[in-house]
Order: sequence, then C-alpha cells, then structure tokens
Amino acid sequence: MLDHLAISVRRQKKLIILFLLTIFLPSAALSVFSIRAIRNERYRLSQQLENEHRRAAAFITHQVDAGFGRVEHTMEKLAQDDSFRQRDYALIRGAMQTQLEPDDLVELVFLAYDDGELLFPLFRPARALRAPPEPSPLNGVQEDRLDRARRMEFVQDRFSEAATLYEQVLARSEDRQIRARMLNNMARCLAKSTDDDRAILCYVRICREYPDCTTSSRLPLDLVARIQMAKCYRNRGADTNARAAFLQAYRDLLKNRWPLEVDQFNLFASILEKELSDNLEGTEREPGVKGTLWAFLTLKELRIELSEQWRVVNAVTNSVWPELWKKGEAEYFESSLPIRFSAPVDEEDYLIICVPVPGDDQQAWLGVKIDDSQLLHREMARIWNDFPFAHESSSSVSTLSGRVLSEYGSPSSGASTVVASFEGQFPPWRINFSSPAMRRLAVMNLMKSYHLWTILTILILLTFGTALVVRTLTHEMEVLGLKSDFLASVSHEYRTPIMSIMVLVERLRQGKVKSADKVNEYYTIISQNA
Repeated sequence: MLDHLAISVRRQKKLIILFLLTIFLPSAALSVFSIRAIRNERYRLSQQLENEHRRAAAFITHQVDAGFGRVEHTMEKLAQDDSFRQRDYALIRGAMQTQLEPDDLVELVFLAYDDGELLFPLFRPARALRAPPEPSPLNGVQEDRLDRARRMEFVQDRFSEAATLYEQVLARSEDRQIRARMLNNMARCLAKSTDDDRAILCYVRICREYPDCTTSSRLPLDLVARIQMAKCYRNRGADTNARAAFLQAYRDLLKNRWPLEVDQFNLFASILEKELSDNLEGTEREPGVKGTLWAFLTLKELRIELSEQWRVVNAVTNSVWPELWKKGEAEYFESSLPIRFSAPVDEEDYLIICVPVPGDDQQAWLGVKIDDSQLLHREMARIWNDFPFAHESSSSVSTLSGRVLSEYGSPSSGASTVVASFEGQFPPWRINFSSPAMRRLAVMNLMKSYHLWTILTILILLTFGTALVVRTLTHEMEVLGLKSDFLASVSHEYRTPIMSIMVLVERLRQGKVKSADKVNEYYTIISQNA
C-alpha cells in the first residue's frame, strides 16, 4: 500500500507541485493575512469601546462633582447670612428651607458651633433648639402645699382634694412652667376621680396656653396633655373624639413638633400606635372609620421613614461628626475652603460636605449629608442617560471593597473594560464599565468583513484542490494494484505446469518408475502440459 502510494506520488509529482504553488501556498498566505486583519479589527473595536467608556466615566464623574460643587456654592452663600452669626434659629431654618432643602442631593443639614451641640434645624423645629427655662423655686408655703397635694394623690388617693391644692399653687404662681405643670397635675387628679370633663378642659388649656412648657422630666407637656386628653375621651365613651385626638397627636409627633430625643420619639410613637390600634380594632364597618384607618396606616409608613432619619441623625451625631471634628482640627478647619469627608457607618458611606461660617468671635460650620440613594438611583441614572453612547453598554457603581451599589444600562456578565474612580475619592466608589454587546458586535463586524469571506473562499479552493489531488492519487494506486494482481496471476498460471513436468522428468530420469504403464502415463502427462 505504501509502495503504491510512493509510486503514485512520484508519477503525479508535477500535479502535486502545481497544487502547492498555485493553491496551497497562496491560500495559506492569504489566510494568515486575513486572520491577522480580523484580530486587528477586533482590537480596534475593543479600543473604540474602551475609549467611549473612558469618556463616559469622565463625563459621569465630572457631572457628579459639579453636583457637589452646586451644593457647596449654595452652602457658602447661605453661610454668609447674618442669622448664623446671630444664632437666630428661626431665620436659619427659613433660609435653609428656601436654599438647601429643595436640592435633591441634600438629605440632612446640620449646624455646629464650637461651644454647643450639633444642631439639625430642618429636622427639628427652631423652637426645639432652645431648651425651655427651668421654673422659679416655690416659696415655703407653696412648697408645703405642693407636698400635701402629692401625698393626697399618690399615698391617700384623695384625688379631688389634691386637685384643689394643685389649683391653689397654680393661682398663686406667676411662673409659666409651674402653672403648666400644676394644670397637668390637676387634670391627672381629675381623671383619676373620673371627672373627665374637667380634666379635658385642663388639658385643652395646657395645649393652648403652654405649648412650649415641659414636665418635670423634661418631656413636652403639650404632647403629654394631648395623649391624656384622648384617654379621657375614651373613658367617656367618645371613641370618635378619642381616635381624632390620638391621630392628631400622632401626626404632629411625626412632624417633629416637639423637641424629643430618638428614644423619647420611639416611646411616644409606640404609645400612640398602640392606642390607635386598640381603638380601631373591630371598628372597620363603622361609618367614618375607614378614613381614620387609612390615615393611620399612612402615618405608620411615615413613621418608618422618620425612624430612618433619626438613625441618620444619630449616626452623624455620634460617629461621623466626632471623627470629622477630630480630623478637622488638625487638617481641615484651618482652611476657609469647603470640606468633603466620607465615613463608613453600618456598611454605608456617609458623604459629608462642610463649609465654615464666617465670624470673628466664634467658629461654626454648616454641613450637609449627601443623599447617597438619590445620588445613585436618580442623579447618576440621569447622567448615564444623558451620555450619547454609540454602543450598547452597562456600568455599575461599587465600593472599594467590591460591593455593588447600583447598576445602569443592560445587565452584563462580561469583563470590565474601564474602571474609574471619582474625583478626590469622594464618594469612595468605583465605576465599572462593560459591554454586553461586545461579543455580538464582534460577530456582526466579522460577518461584514471581506477578510472572512476571503478565508471561506480559500477554504473552498483548498478543499476542491485537495480532493482533486487525492482522487488522482487514489486512481493511480488502484491502477497499480490491478497491474500487480494481473502479473501475479499470470506468473502462477505459467509456473504450475512447468513444475509438474519437471517433477515427472526427474522421476523418470532417476528410474524410480518401473511399470511400463506408468512410464507411458507420465509421458502422456508431459506431452499434454508441454
């Protein structure tokens, strides 16, 4: 088989050389060139996509930085207001409401003086920033009367007489705090003696005349009076009035009407929610209750949002500001330029911008917390849509540790083409760009490339030429096989009778055949095969 193949190759040597020179070698050279051209095209496409993503990253980071610059400019302009130097909290709150509150990027505004606590004018009303004055001390007679009233109320259960003594203290005092607290004591005693009508009148008077006074434990007396008044309505069986009073107190609580700390806020919110839930239980079919129930459910959702705001206020007060103050004393606050600062709190990056408030005799800083949710899901989404992408792309924003915060464009599982950071690492995030259409674009461009069709044509020619050469060699090998078989057959046909004659002649010559009949038979065979 191999001999035949070697013979066939030698006989068709000209054809094979012609095939190699005219088809195979040119096809191989063109194929190498086309493959390199396709690779260069893919590289050009990837570079084009990468350059587009770099431009998009620069555009997005610049726009985000411009948004921060807009907030800084507003803060610097606001800090020039005389109300900050005069500490006029009502004017400060009004200026913040008109200039900072409308900005979607601003989540929380705070104000810090070097001699006081951290203030949140937009979150807590202006009057809440000032603690009410302590009551004036009572004289000996008033103090004795007050002690007797307390014993009657809490030890002897003589509530009516205790209410009378509280009223006497009220009548003989000019201090607003004392008068308000005595009214509250009177109302409490009247409620205990089931005189709910008079108790309600006392609570109404507290709400109208002493809304800024507090209890001895520094709780807002207005809020306490509203809750107790609603309970008096409930005790009288006036459930509709009780529901309305509880609901209004709950609504005002969620509006931050009173100066409360977070634990006080949660306590009163829980009390009011329980009272309203108990009052509304089983009354769904009563006329007019559906509106109250709907309002209550709406306020409960608002309470969840407000609880989140309280969480942010506590984080800024207890974690972010102390760290910023500690670092600022050494680095920041000597400068009159705005400060950008980020601090991780509970797996969230708090983005803070501070500007100094001008003043000769005091140091003060106006600060805002950037709403990172608004920044990620609305502001950056808008910026993404504003960029004129030529190719289908996607990007994600992640923390420096790799936790994905938001995604834009079409979902993609491809490798990142560009990774960019924000200016000054503020915010401390990364933008990762990728293209879900990279493979599809490569295929589409490949289909349009003449290099691909050149390779396909070359493959067809190579296939045809190879088939022709193989067919020629195969036919040559078949002819050689037939010749070899024919020669072997002819040689066998000649060799067989000659061998027979030689054997018979040898026996006759050696005299091994004695019988005359046998000798004649041998001669006959020799004569027939000769």
